[in-house]
Amino acid sequence: KVNDVITLDGPHGDRARSIGPVGLILPGDGKTVSFRNVEIKELPGTPWAPTKLASGRASADPAVSPLALPLLDLIKAKEELLEKTRASFQAGVSSKSDVLAAEIELLEARVKLAESTDRAALVGLLDDIVRKHQEGRDILDKRVKVGVASTEELTRADATLAEAKVRLARAKAEKGTGPMP
Repeated sequence: KVNDVITLDGPHGDRARSIGPVGLILPGDGKTVSFRNVEIKELPGTPWAPTKLASGRASADPAVSPLALPLLDLIKAKEELLEKTRASFQAGVSSKSDVLAAEIELLEARVKLAESTDRAALVGLLDDIVRKHQEGRDILDKRVKVGVASTEELTRADATLAEAKVRLARAKAEKGTGPMP
């Protein structure tokens, strides 16, 4: 329900699910709709308190992993850091590279949670990390070409990107099997 109006109904029966997808649809003429910063919120009188996992799914059981709650705290701290870094970038104090580094730190925290609780989200998160490292490497390449960064920095960025690609390839190969070694 949204504002006391049923917006989505389906064949859910009596099944109470603590983990699973959330349906976000709008009936109509097929226009594209985007959703951003979707959160699951406990409603008064509900018998469980959802825990947001790495994929954005909710779990009613905070004991999904002994690491889940501390990792959620880590993710919250990294989200706050990213928010402040973006504001600093908008004010002209930080660089795009600083924003990328904060985005990667947040993704790494989400990867840690996914490794222990939400394996299905792991490949997508690692793919995002590869893209962020590629973007950072491309920025650094431009800086090297204009003489404001060293080739050593670019080589370091290439190595970091390669490591991220290895992690992604390993996760794809092991998809669906327990926690990563």
